[in-house]
Amino acid sequence: MPKRKRQPEEFDVGEFLRESDEDLKSALHSLLRDPGANRDITSDSKIAPEVNLIPEHNLALSAPDSSKIVSPPKLVESNLIPTTNLIRPSTIDPPIKLALPAELRKRQFAIREMKRYQDAHTRAEQHVYECLWDNASPHDDISRAITIGFGALAKVVGLSESNARINLRNLIAKLAVEEIAQYNCEQSVGRTYRIFCDTEIMRRRREAGLVWFMRRTLAVVFVDPATGQPLLKRKPLLKQEGALH
Repeated sequence: MPKRKRQPEEFDVGEFLRESDEDLKSALHSLLRDPGANRDITSDSKIAPEVNLIPEHNLALSAPDSSKIVSPPKLVESNLIPTTNLIRPSTIDPPIKLALPAELRKRQFAIREMKRYQDAHTRAEQHVYECLWDNASPHDDISRAITIGFGALAKVVGLSESNARINLRNLIAKLAVEEIAQYNCEQSVGRTYRIFCDTEIMRRRREAGLVWFMRRTLAVVFVDPATGQPLLKRKPLLKQEGALH
């Protein structure tokens, strides 16, 4: 059931004064006799603005717990400066070099047996041989002949005069070409060469023991199959061979 509102009780001032002590009675009597004495004491005094202070226990609760603070990860020095972990070149031991015999330090080339005459020719030597054969005249059943100087030969083969002369000398040393007449200075006639056919070249080389060859970087040489040593040695070019004729 709803509660009834309590009625205010009547307050008897006289009875309250009779039961109060002397100090309270005198204070109440003075207020009742002098109504002007009831002044607003807040009008003359200056009250500092209210400061909302946090209670001490609230401060303790609001302070962060140092044990729960997560500190940022420490950066590793090697991540900041990658080169600090590198080894200086001066601290690296030099590679060990093995002392090998001289014959093992040299590059080894395969030794092959000649099956065709052109096997023992370089590309330039074969080109010079074919140009001589095509421009030569029949000499006998196994060869052709041509009279030509180094200058004219260089134009025919499309090489410099020095390269044409070197390749021609190699063909002579390999028994593919033979010089049969020397240069005639009075008549200004060049040397005459005999160009052998393929079968005759193979026969001449077998008789001379030029069967095994080694194809090097820029040359093809006949060698001894047992030792790999070259069998043909180049002769120094004479000064007069460089003249145009």
